Amino acid sequence: MSERDDFLLEYATVLDDFLRGGEEEALLRAYDLGRKALTKRWDFLDVTNMHQAAILRAAYGAARDGQPEELAVKSQEFLNQVLVPFEIVQRGFVEANTNLREANELLETRVKERTQQLEDALQRERLLRKEIHHRVKNNLQVISAMLFLQSRHVTDPKVVEMFNEGQNRVKSIALINEKLYQSSGMSRIPMNGYIDDLCKSLMQSYGTGRRGVILRSEVDELSLGIDQAVPCALVVNELVSNALKHGLPAGRAGEVTIAMRQGEGKQVHLSVADNGAGLPPNFDARKARSLGVSLVTDLVRQLGGQVAYETDNGTTCRITFMDKTAEPAKEGVA
Repeated sequence: MSERDDFLLEYATVLDDFLRGGEEEALLRAYDLGRKALTKRWDFLDVTNMHQAAILRAAYGAARDGQPEELAVKSQEFLNQVLVPFEIVQRGFVEANTNLREANELLETRVKERTQQLEDALQRERLLRKEIHHRVKNNLQVISAMLFLQSRHVTDPKVVEMFNEGQNRVKSIALINEKLYQSSGMSRIPMNGYIDDLCKSLMQSYGTGRRGVILRSEVDELSLGIDQAVPCALVVNELVSNALKHGLPAGRAGEVTIAMRQGEGKQVHLSVADNGAGLPPNFDARKARSLGVSLVTDLVRQLGGQVAYETDNGTTCRITFMDKTAEPAKEGVA
């Protein structure tokens, strides 16, 4: 039998109980059947037809059993008592559906409006970010060009060298600005790509490739917040420049290795090593008068780290500091 046939059979049973005197209980069961019809999404007309079919079946049974005609009247009374509240319930159901549809349409409209507002705000942020990047980039280029032009009017080689070192420092900051603009979050800078590009720039500036000097970078895929990325970049610039200028002076081939590793927790280990001339005997960074060494000391202090120099088949500078903006490691994640 179909589901509706089952409904009719059950309803006829309820009607029979009503006719036999169990009116209150039968009406409650009939209401339950009405709610069942609602959940099946049968419309009011369908349910009315099913009610009437059930009554006809009950009336036929009454006539067959020789019961008085009053039972048919009572069957109609039962139908009226059941259908009126059922109609009210269905009307409420239809009204609720209408209200729900209107609420959904209103919600969709508000979501679209809010989404558009967020997209507009994001577009404004992108334009502002682009404008800031270009302004900083242009200002740094102007400073670098001014240093270059000034160096052309100087004949003292040491002064010219100072101007060139100043240019390299400006370029290292400009490169940080470029990486910051390219980063997705605009808050942390990937250091592996940055150090590779910085090495290429320094090799070009010192012409190391032509004299057999090799620069190697061994950098983990780690990033630093902007407040630490800038001093770290300047530290690498100073150490590599010192290695190329003093450890491997013109005419001497060799190798410079820049390593940056992620340590335990938030520790970061940075080292710059060369196989060049090495440091002078009894070297003390705290007493050194070199601008480069003084800058490294001050920048490491700004990083909140420690620095140590080693002389063994060249020079190695090791720096350890804590990544201040790194997210804490999650439990169970290596």
